[in-house]
This record gives sequence, structure tokens and C-alpha cells, in this order.
Amino acid sequence: GKNKTVLTNKNFREGLSLALDRKGFASNATSGSKGFTGLLNDLYLANNSTGASYRDTVQGKSVYNMVYGTLGKTTLDGADAALPESSCGYNHALAVEYVALGLKEELQSTVEGHLKPNDNIHIEFRVYDDESENTIAANNFITSAWTGLLSEAVAKLKTDGTLASSETLSISIEMVKDQDYYKSARNGGFDMIFSIWGGAAINPYG
Repeated sequence: GKNKTVLTNKNFREGLSLALDRKGFASNATSGSKGFTGLLNDLYLANNSTGASYRDTVQGKSVYNMVYGTLGKTTLDGADAALPESSCGYNHALAVEYVALGLKEELQSTVEGHLKPNDNIHIEFRVYDDESENTIAANNFITSAWTGLLSEAVAKLKTDGTLASSETLSISIEMVKDQDYYKSARNGGFDMIFSIWGGAAINPYG
């Protein structure tokens, strides 16, 4: 009854990402203060001699739109629209659409081990310290967001007949302590992994 193969579905993963309110996550579940929209944080320098931040460059500012440039719509068949940078990658309505589509594709798949009604989608969450207050808060935040998201997607699948009224799907996230998680990341040995940015003002091209 545990399923992981759904994690290979791009639509499903895209929905999970869009369902995370990064502003709320940063302020409520971490020691950070805001959601981020680029590959490098505000402290990384593009020019050491002038102190210019990478995030202030045209290249740095272009990353967000490259990722979210068509994800501001609320339905899959809607006209493409940019997701405002103020949203920090959060679009709940579209997240439900993508998760429902991914689940439907996997439920209708004939590949061995495919998702079946009443399965539990099990995600192993590798963390450096599973007893850290911040890590526990992060896990709780993500679990709450994705549990609610899945419920909405399941309701959508029942409405369109993909799932029977007596059928459902669930999701669980299991934190696993892994103090060598950089090695795990390099080897692809995880479902989901929690990492951090350094805080030094360094040259991103170094």
C-alpha cells in the first residue's frame, strides 16, 4: 500500500512545489524572514570590488521568470501568465490541478508498481537533525500543506470518476536523520532532502 512511483511524475512534483507558501514557510518554520526566488541568496556577490549583489543583476532577476513564467494561471488549459515574484512560487489553485493530473496519469498507468486507489504516497525526508525545532517545524508545515493539497486533488478525481466515492489516497512524510546527507544527495539516495544556503558574501562564479 505504500507508493513512491508517483514521485517520478513531473506534473505531481510540480504541483507539490506550487503548493508551498514559501513566505509562510520562511517566517513560521525556519529562522529565515522571507521566501526566496532565485538560485543564490542576497549575500552572494556578482562583483567583489563593488559589492554588487548577484540578485541585483539582470541575470539574477531573470531566474524566477524562467521557472515561473507560465505558472500564474489558475487552470491547466488557461492562458499562460507569469506568476508574480511576490508570490514566491506559490499558486495553490494550479497546484491542485497539477497534482490531480499527475495522480490521474499514475492511477491509469499500467507500469509495474503504479499508483493504485487507497495507496499511501510515502516520502522519505532526509534531514541532518530530526530533533531540531526548525526541522520539525519545517516537516510539519510541509506535511500540513501537502495533506490538504492531496485531499483537494482526491475530491477532484472523485468528481471526474477517476476514483470511486469509496476510494481515496493519502500522503505521509517520514523524517530520516542522515548526517551524511550531502553524499546521499550526490548519489540520489533520497525522495526529498533538506539543505541550506551558506551565509557568506562570496563570489557565485568561484
